[in-house]
This record gives sequence, C-alpha cells and structure tokens, in this order.
Amino acid sequence: MTTQEVLILAAPSAQRQRLEDTLQGLGLAAQTFEGPGQVPEGQGPFALVCLMPPDGVAWGPFLTRCRLAPGTHRAPVLMLTDVQRADDAIEAGADDVLLFETSPGLWVRRIEHMLKLNATRREDALIRFYEQSPGLLHAIDGDRRIVTVSDDWLQALGYQRHEVVGQPSKRFMAQESIDLFVHSYLKGFLTTGRCHEVPCRMIRKDGSILETVMSGSARWDAQGRFMHTLAMLTDITKRNQYALELEDKTSALERAHQSLDQAQHELEQFTYVASHDLKSPLRSISNLATWLSEDIGEGDLAEVPAHLEHLKSRVRSVERFIDDLRTYSRVGRLDGQPEDIVLGALLEEVLEDIELPAHFTAALPSTPVTLYTSRRALTEVFGALLRNAVEHHQGDQGLLLVTACVSPDGAFTDFTVEDNGPGIAPNFRQWVFKPFQRLGQAHAESGSGMGLALVKKYVEARGGHVHATDRPNHQPGACIAFRWPNAARPTKATQPSPAPG
Repeated sequence: MTTQEVLILAAPSAQRQRLEDTLQGLGLAAQTFEGPGQVPEGQGPFALVCLMPPDGVAWGPFLTRCRLAPGTHRAPVLMLTDVQRADDAIEAGADDVLLFETSPGLWVRRIEHMLKLNATRREDALIRFYEQSPGLLHAIDGDRRIVTVSDDWLQALGYQRHEVVGQPSKRFMAQESIDLFVHSYLKGFLTTGRCHEVPCRMIRKDGSILETVMSGSARWDAQGRFMHTLAMLTDITKRNQYALELEDKTSALERAHQSLDQAQHELEQFTYVASHDLKSPLRSISNLATWLSEDIGEGDLAEVPAHLEHLKSRVRSVERFIDDLRTYSRVGRLDGQPEDIVLGALLEEVLEDIELPAHFTAALPSTPVTLYTSRRALTEVFGALLRNAVEHHQGDQGLLLVTACVSPDGAFTDFTVEDNGPGIAPNFRQWVFKPFQRLGQAHAESGSGMGLALVKKYVEARGGHVHATDRPNHQPGACIAFRWPNAARPTKATQPSPAPG
C-alpha cells in the first residue's frame, strides 16, 4: 500500500502546525515548503495541495504558480484562510476552503473529501485517456464488469459504448478463454497483479470471434483495495495467418526437400539400371555386326539374312527402350488438357493400336463411362497394361478383362485390368512397378521393363494409387487395380471467354 502525500505551501505558523498535525493523524505524509519555487524536481505526485498564501501576495497568480510546482498535476487545491477571505480563495481558483475558525473534526472531513475528489479526478482522467487511446483497451472492476473501453475496442468488436459499459466482461469473451485464464493464469495474476499475452477469444457483436492476446495489470487504491484491471488486447488474426502460412511453407519446403532427395536417389538408380539395360542390346548389335563382317569376309552368306534380322530386332529394342524413356520423363508435364472421354471408345482405340492377336478376347465395361481427364495419359496407361498382358501371355487362348467403377461423386474411377496369363507372384507385386524390371519375356523384342513403371508414375502423378493383386476367386492370371482421379472441371469464372467475331 502506498501512503498518499500532501504538499503544504505555507510560512511557519500555528495554523500550519495544526494542519501538519491533522494530516499526521490521518496517516498522511506531508512535505512542507514556504513557496512553490522551493519544491524540488522529482517530488509527488501529491494527492492534495494545501495553501496558505503569504500576506500581500495576489492569490490568483500565487495559485497558478503552485499548480506548476513538481508533483501537483491534477491534485486538488485546498486553501486555508479565515472566513473573511473565503470567497476570495474560491474566486482565485481553489477547489475548496479550510477555515481557521472551524473545528478539528470539520478539518478532517474536508481533507478526506478532497482526497476522494483527487481519486475521482484521476479516475475520470484515466477513463478519458483509456477511451481515446489507440489500441484495444478495457478496464474491469472487482465485480468483473466493464468500467470502460477504448474507441478502437468498440470499433473492432462492433459495439456501442452504452452496450458495453457496466456489462459482465464474460459476455464478450469465449467460455474457453475464461476457463483458460481461471485455470492457467489467475493464480499468477493474483500474486503479481500482472498478466502478459494471455490467449483471449473475444466475441464480436455479430457473433464472430476476434483472436487476441491480453496483457493487463491490476490497480489498487491508497488503502490497498482493488479498484480495477486495465488490459490491452492485441489482435493476432494476421499473426495467426502468417504463422499458418509459415507452417504451410515450411511443410512444403520439407516435402520439396524430401521429394528432391527421393528424386535424386531414383535418378541415380534409374541411370544405373538404364545404362545396364542399354548395354545388352548394344552388345548384341556389336556382336552381330562382327559376325556379319566375318561371314561376308569369308564368303559365307548362309547366316547373313538371320544375322540381319537379329540386328534389326536389337535396333527395334533400343528404339523402344529410348521411346519408353522419353515417355517416362514426360509424365505429368506433357499430358495435354483434360477433356470428356468415353472410356469404351478409348479402349477400342488402344486395342487397335496394340494389334490384339486373334487368339485374344477382350471384355470391356458394358456400362457407358465418361471421364474428364487427360486423353494422352489414360491412353498410355491402358496401352501399357494391355500390351504388357499380351506380351507375357504364353497360352493359346488369351483373355483381357477391363472393369470400371465410378465413385458416387464422380471424383475418381476405380479400374481393374485382368488377364489369364502367368500372373505375378506376391513377392514381386511391388518390384514389378520399378523401371526396367521384367519377370520374363516371350521373345527378344518384348518390353523394355518400363510398362508398369509408366502406369505407376501416371497414376500417382494425379494423386491415385496402383497395385497388383489376385484375380477374383484366385483364377489364374494377373490383376492390376488402380484409382484414377478425375480432373476438376473449370467453373464459369475460370473458363476462357469465346473469341470475338
């Protein structure tokens, strides 16, 4: 508790001594000087200024000088005089008069009244300062009611002043914020009288939430009684947005680093396997060229036609290998714009392109299915799957079965491509989707080992997934199942305007 100080400006006299004794009896500390010019800097602030102007001094100018003395700002002025000059004291600007002739009890009551006047003035000044200050400020009394708020507070939350002052503070705070303060911050606040950046969700008039942090301090009067809490709220909406954006960008950066590391690893593995697989047909071409040279040099032409056919076969293998590499590198970059595609017609085109052998039967979806996606990408996927099934089939009667199931919201389509070939053993069902991997080949020109790798890359580039599994009822053969997300259709606002004319 801080003891209130009173400034006495008076020459030595019996009345000055009486005043000092009265103040001491009230438990008030007094500093006494004969004139305002004697008050040193750094004094105060004083709760009350008591004056007894010296004889022959004009009271108005003397009172003005007293109000300029250190520590006297806003302090009420009590002038001591006799009854004959009481009106002059009021006219000079004193807040009240203490007459020499009055009883000690009246002196006590007048001094107590002036101290209350000082407290009221300071409180009113503080409220005016609070209302006009920039920032979201509010004051809450001991009954947890709003004493005052700043104009910025009202603007941020959408209220009028009469709708707020006197109302319970909890009306404007979300319940979870109240619970958080009570359970996590109240004990510390009662101990120190302060809190700093407490999360506080304020309720606007329209019911929306304003995210803030609250810092505040408690105020007590001279007797140590709690008066109110002064608090400043800081709008952290943008801070939260920036934090979320930073978190998103950090996560994206981490994902990019992971993708880069993975891509680098895949590139190293890809380069190693590609160079290894390319060496085999090139070595064959070199050997065949050597044999041709030797046979022709010796005049033995019987094997030349066979060697030439083998040479052409190896060249075709290299060409296909290079074509598949080029296609793999373009996945996701050169797929073309999405369009409406009738699945049945696309599958017929793919079967015609791969030249389905006569001993094969193809069963396509009987229900019409239309997709909005990249024609090139979907054509490449089905081309790789159906060609792969044909090349690895070793029986007399081949079967290709394609099914399609569109999700209820049209967001994706689940496909299966089945065949009755040799199938894929469970321990190879992940391995076959890696580049340049072959389970076997029917003849020298069959696949580069890129077919299922292309399928996987196309599907995953769109956010789908693919896997190898058993056919229903464990029938012989292989089944490749994949989910193909549809592209988002453009809204009217994003569709290009038709060309003029």
